[in-house]
Amino acid sequence: MAILIFAVNLPSRLSRRKSIENQFRNLKEFELKIVNPLYHPKPTKSLWISLQQIVCDALNSAYDFFIFCEDDHLFTENFSFEFLVNCITKAKQFEADILLGGVSWQKTSIQVSENLFWVEKFSGLQFTIIFKKFYNKIVSAEFGEEDTADHKISDLTDKKFIVYPSISS
Repeated sequence: MAILIFAVNLPSRLSRRKSIENQFRNLKEFELKIVNPLYHPKPTKSLWISLQQIVCDALNSAYDFFIFCEDDHLFTENFSFEFLVNCITKAKQFEADILLGGVSWQKTSIQVSENLFWVEKFSGLQFTIIFKKFYNKIVSAEFGEEDTADHKISDLTDKKFIVYPSISS
């Protein structure tokens, strides 16, 4: 069974759509689904409600996780499917709610295994594994005027880990 990837992409960003499709074109282990964001006049809220809708749709799936991907995600030279699966397996052992393939910023990280770091806070959702046990928390979360999706996810759990070395930039 292929790993589900949901990538949010504005229809006006055709070059980003092509880029994200190219990242997964030859990777048959993934099933890429491009999602048009739900409309909200505030782009940060649009991304959040789109993520919540994806999570709602995933609630009844047979999968115990999916990958949320921004349309600017690029695999690094460190990526291999085997490496990703090993990191997901290890993250499950640590009862992770999320596993990040890469981040834009992080605060306080602690190495917990050869290829995983626990992280206190982060920004960037370019390649984020979201585990099923965390879905309800996302769906029921309040989203304030000043919130952003990445900071909200970071604030919702203490069970967040980063892949090392990063597989997404």
